[in-house]
Amino acid sequence: MKKNTNDHKPPPLKIGGREVRLPIIQGGMGMGISLDRLSTAVAKAGGIGVIAAIMCGLNEKGFARHPLEVSLEALKEYIKRAKENSGGVVGVNLMVVSTDYKKYVQTTIKAGADLLICGAGLPLDLPRLVETSDVGIAPIVSSG
Repeated sequence: MKKNTNDHKPPPLKIGGREVRLPIIQGGMGMGISLDRLSTAVAKAGGIGVIAAIMCGLNEKGFARHPLEVSLEALKEYIKRAKENSGGVVGVNLMVVSTDYKKYVQTTIKAGADLLICGAGLPLDLPRLVETSDVGIAPIVSSG
């Protein structure tokens, strides 16, 4: 009997000391798109849910006056909610070229994210920035 190709089960994805059932990493879409609700749904389904840090506080009160502070607080809350509501693996997408990149890395670690995905620049100092934590790291390399 020929095996149905629709029955193929993909292998789990292992990254940063964590394993997810589905080898899917949700893309980090900034400007308030990839926040806790989307990342919760993806992580709950068995993939890696990703919160985009860039301007994540855009829809929060006080953002116009204090965008960095509001975004850092929002990021903490989004990570907390996604982790609690999904029970799965939640990561944060950061842009290395961001002015406050290191503050976002520190906030992500303190908030308990499982994974840091960094693009828009080569995160050469990322291993040093996360060395005292158990957060996994995944640099995005856009081209050779």
